[in-house]
Amino acid sequence: MDERITAIIATIKSDIGRKRSMRALAWSCGLSLSRFCHLFKEETGSSPAQYVKQLRMREAYRLLRDSSLAVKTILYQAGFVDRSHFSRDFKRIHGIAPAYLRRETASKDNPPP
Repeated sequence: MDERITAIIATIKSDIGRKRSMRALAWSCGLSLSRFCHLFKEETGSSPAQYVKQLRMREAYRLLRDSSLAVKTILYQAGFVDRSHFSRDFKRIHGIAPAYLRRETASKDNPPP
């Protein structure tokens, strides 16, 4: 993989909740926005925006499954702002609503006597 794209992915992963413009990411690796988007998609199979959203959704899933944080806290930590938009996208991508995943995970951790 192109080392510039590898570096950008590491930057994105280092603080997944931080908003970054595609133009700033392109500039940081010395590419024009259009060249950056083309190269990123060529290397990863996804546009930069799609890739970031996928990473954020994976992080939200992990936090819902492995933490006891409130759903609202998780969506902000994963870089989302609008809860309804997050919930709709989460369900479309993972096939389960965030609140349902949380309940399902909690019931596995605390089975009835």
